[in-house]
Amino acid sequence: MEPAEVDALLAAEHAEQRRQAVLAMVKLDPSEVVPRLLRALGDSDWRVREEAQRIGANLAIDEALLSALIGAVAQPDNVGLRNAALALLGALGERASSALLDAFKAAEPTARKFVVEAIAGTGDRRAVPLLSDVAVASDLNDAAGAIEALGRIGGAEAEAALRRVLGSQEVYLRMAALQALDRMRVTLPWEQLEPLLSERLVFRVALSALGRTGHVAAVAPLLSALAESSSRLAAMAAGALCELAASEQGAEAVARGMLGLGQDARSRLRELALEGEGEAARAAVELLCRARDPEVLPAVVECACRNELADGAEAAIRAWGYDAARALLSLYQTDVDAPRAPATLELGSDLAASLSSGAVTAAFGGQPGGDFVVELRGALRAAMQSRQSELMAAATRAMAQWAEPGDAGRLVALAGSSHAEVCEAARLALTALVERDSEAVGRALLGVNLEGPSGQMLVELIARTGGEAAFDRLRTALLAPDPATRSAAIRALSRLHGLKVGEAIAMALTDESSEVQLVAAEALGGLLQRGEGSELLLQSLLVALDGPAPQVQEAAARALRWAEAGSEVDDALSHWAQAGGAELRVIAIDALVARASPLLGAALERALQDGEPKVVKKALNTYAVQGPSDPSTLIAALEHPLSEIRRVAIDLLLRRGDDRALAALFAHRERESDDVLRQKLGDALAELGRGH
Repeated sequence: MEPAEVDALLAAEHAEQRRQAVLAMVKLDPSEVVPRLLRALGDSDWRVREEAQRIGANLAIDEALLSALIGAVAQPDNVGLRNAALALLGALGERASSALLDAFKAAEPTARKFVVEAIAGTGDRRAVPLLSDVAVASDLNDAAGAIEALGRIGGAEAEAALRRVLGSQEVYLRMAALQALDRMRVTLPWEQLEPLLSERLVFRVALSALGRTGHVAAVAPLLSALAESSSRLAAMAAGALCELAASEQGAEAVARGMLGLGQDARSRLRELALEGEGEAARAAVELLCRARDPEVLPAVVECACRNELADGAEAAIRAWGYDAARALLSLYQTDVDAPRAPATLELGSDLAASLSSGAVTAAFGGQPGGDFVVELRGALRAAMQSRQSELMAAATRAMAQWAEPGDAGRLVALAGSSHAEVCEAARLALTALVERDSEAVGRALLGVNLEGPSGQMLVELIARTGGEAAFDRLRTALLAPDPATRSAAIRALSRLHGLKVGEAIAMALTDESSEVQLVAAEALGGLLQRGEGSELLLQSLLVALDGPAPQVQEAAARALRWAEAGSEVDDALSHWAQAGGAELRVIAIDALVARASPLLGAALERALQDGEPKVVKKALNTYAVQGPSDPSTLIAALEHPLSEIRRVAIDLLLRRGDDRALAALFAHRERESDDVLRQKLGDALAELGRGH
């Protein structure tokens, strides 16, 4: 595209045409680009300006471009052009900083602050000495700009310069330096901050820095700021107090301060907690929890629902203890139909349960009284009868900690709920209850229909109840018409122990459903692994290994790896390492390896001649680990017709790294027909010093 065509597009009415003009600039002579790029940087449309910045950042940097950009920064009229030029100079980084430093020295007073801003945007720390000098200059505007630039560039030298400015006679500069240090998250000692607190303007800036001191003396001024009429000041103070509370030294002082919190500060925090947003609201919630203010509990629940409850707030609620649990229960009972009711009930019950499980001191609200526990369980049981599925689910989940033997029947009934969340909550609660009273759960499960998804879930619980009755129920479930129920019963049976368990599962290998057979084979493998095998179990797996279903065969082969040493099992696995499907052949080799079978060597020799690449790869990898120290087999695989096999052989020989392996690879490099593989081999040998 000719320059005139680019100019015509730059003058077009539509922004997209002007953006296309910018894209076309890369094809112009470099001397023709600068004035047109500057024009695009000052375009009225942000898309054109951004494209110009992107193109400019990729141009060869010369004096003309830098001079034009610095001139654009210094001009007072076109703000869009100035901002775009600032962004581009920032993108150029250190490549532009030297020219900017020279430009600052020659700039007009009105333009110096913009040049300083551009210097800051480059992030070049070589500018710090100049900026340090300007930061103490007599011109306050220049000094303030340099202070801000030091804060943006950062680093130890910039920090040292800003600390020196804190001793300036000018309040305005002290405030600017403190802001810059705060932006850098520098921790200033209490002794350096304390003299600044008497100045109203500086005090406002110092608030967040106080939180990082970790000094107990910082608590008092922060508490004072909480009572300020300014919500912004209160929010800053709240955040600083939370940061201070996270420190080892400040935690106790903040805790004492919160418990003695005045009414004005308390009101301001409530306002922030209930009406604020983001970090300020979360900090206010945490502090009110430390102050043990019941009015914050609705906000606590809302934060918990959004997974925004800060760690400090959770710790404060636990420190609040049973009084918080009681208050949450009262809040729930005040308005059971409120949208937050499920979360309120669950949070209160979880808090009480967690405190009950540990050592709770009187300072934490003491142990829960019997009346409270009765009231809590009553509320949970009533909620389990609710028509609101969300409330039912919350109460049922809470019953995992609070359920008693008499609740087992209701929980079993809820396990059949049409609401998936309620059903899962009931399963969790029953799983917890069965650990406390297996007999009660066992009685509740008597006569329950085990068909369907809920029944399949309950069979695991039946296994957890243990005993002869559990075995009988599960063995009966093996006769259910639904294959999914039979599979679930097998998995549950495998949790039990005893010879008859294995025999019952072994019978399932003859099930009409291959899905059930698969589950049975996997379960028998688990029994063998834990040493609970038998001759019937072993023979059943050998029969399954000869069966027609490939997945069942594979599961049987995996199971047999755990069988006791014996030629019958080794013979069968060796046979299927050659005769089975590709996946079965691989699994059979793995089983022979696990059994340290004497037939492994012959099986590997056959596998190396296999027509299926995955079987050959398995054999090669097994040779690398289990085979003899002689690498001949791996070297021979370098001549395999398939490149994917040669790649495995190359990787394994490189991993060996001995002289014979590397010599073979070096000799093979020129014979390798696959360009990618030859390049990879050459690079690897060069790295090992064998490239020549």
